[in-house]
Amino acid sequence: MELFDALRTGYLTDGLTDSEVQSLVSLAEFKEYDNLKDIVRVKDVSFDLYVLIEGAVEVTTESGDIISRLKPGAIIGEFAFFEGGERSATVMSHGHSKLLHLDGEKLIGFIDANPKIGMTIYRNLGRTLCNRLRSANVQIERLVSAI
Repeated sequence: MELFDALRTGYLTDGLTDSEVQSLVSLAEFKEYDNLKDIVRVKDVSFDLYVLIEGAVEVTTESGDIISRLKPGAIIGEFAFFEGGERSATVMSHGHSKLLHLDGEKLIGFIDANPKIGMTIYRNLGRTLCNRLRSANVQIERLVSAI
């Protein structure tokens, strides 16, 4: 799979034209992780974003509790991207995983220089955050019901 295809298939670029997605290719690279390897660690500082291309990852709290398991297409790092770089969870490869890595500082510069594309990317990241909040609400509701 080429970088363009990986960017195009992820929902980070929903609503962008092919030429707009092509303009992001220079910010991206593939990274592969073996089973149980950390992709990001809680409290590390980084603005980088990842899109899961192949495999699966687990998201855990600082104490090691599993928050969720993500499948291909998922965006990783959106909290830190918005909040100033501090990771809110650890993300670990569950089996062999291939991810698309976007350098966060370069992406921020790109967005500043390309506000139309940036608005679409921010909207897509916002949707990701909303989906995560909905999922958290369901988990909280289940926990409260079990008490």
